[in-house]
Amino acid sequence: MAHCANCGRKWSAKDVWKLGLQNKGRACKYCGREQYISFKKTSKYLFLTDMLVIFFFLLFPFVIKLGNEGEDII
Repeated sequence: MAHCANCGRKWSAKDVWKLGLQNKGRACKYCGREQYISFKKTSKYLFLTDMLVIFFFLLFPFVIKLGNEGEDII
């Protein structure tokens, strides 16, 4: 999980998602220092995620089966 670069306290997943969905920084709720997403270390993970999504959409038509009746997913 992500940690504040200033005080080192662990952020909750909810706070990390909020930070990731906005274009500006977010203040750490422990020390108040503004934090931003650093893409220096996360770029390889984002690349891997992008590749998995592309791979999924390329294989999707070949792995699904069609039926005559609708079903609930869960």
